[in-house]
Formats: sequence, structure tokens, C-alpha cells
Amino acid sequence: MQDLMILKLLLQPLVENALYHGIKFKRGGGTIRVEGRLEDDHMVFRVTDTGKGMPP
Repeated sequence: MQDLMILKLLLQPLVENALYHGIKFKRGGGTIRVEGRLEDDHMVFRVTDTGKGMPP
């Protein structure tokens, strides 16, 4: 495994958005998941939540 560095506040807006728009008003709470992986020379992040979702 390789140690990589990231700016502290890079993911904060993404997680905050998932919290506010995804699960803030969901009954029983919810889950926010942050995943990261290295693709070639790029760090790729995915933030998902168990909220109600968005219209298409």
C-alpha cells in the first residue's frame, strides 16, 4: 500500500453536501460512505449516501 497525501478540506464540501442534501431529513438517519482509489496517476474519490436521491 502506498501512502498519499490530500489537502484536509478537499473532501469536506462533498461530505457536507451528502449530509445536508442526502440524509439530513431522512428518518432514522443514514450512512455516508467515502471511497478513494488510485487510477493511473490520479486519486479518484466517490462520496455516496443512503438518502432519498435526486430526480433524473
